[in-house]
Amino acid sequence: MTSTSSLPLALIQLDVPPAIVVERIGEQPRWFIDALDLQPDEYLIVRPHLGESLPQFDQISGAILSGSWAMVTDHAEWSERSAAWVRAAIDAALPLLGVCYGHQLMAYALGGRVADNPNGWERGLLPLTC
Repeated sequence: MTSTSSLPLALIQLDVPPAIVVERIGEQPRWFIDALDLQPDEYLIVRPHLGESLPQFDQISGAILSGSWAMVTDHAEWSERSAAWVRAAIDAALPLLGVCYGHQLMAYALGGRVADNPNGWERGLLPLTC
């Protein structure tokens, strides 16, 4: 068996941003590749919204589930399939990071309630330090 440190990180792209966003800053995987300074052999991109299969857990070191302009509450086929994969990934103790839609999908997959915010959209930038 291969060491997990040599396995790629899965970047799970959950749908496509609006064209203006893509024009300015690219699609979601690019954001993580740039922020983490990932090299091509250190990641793989999976697009469930295009029908791509989600990766086998023994083939990746972990996964980042991206944001999306879709809604978890729409229960799109690709989203439901991704939620089932998240449940299995948690059972397999695969490290996961969900961002925006990705964390909502994780909450939903694990039995949490995901609903519209009665106060409307929350958005903006906030500095983050580690």
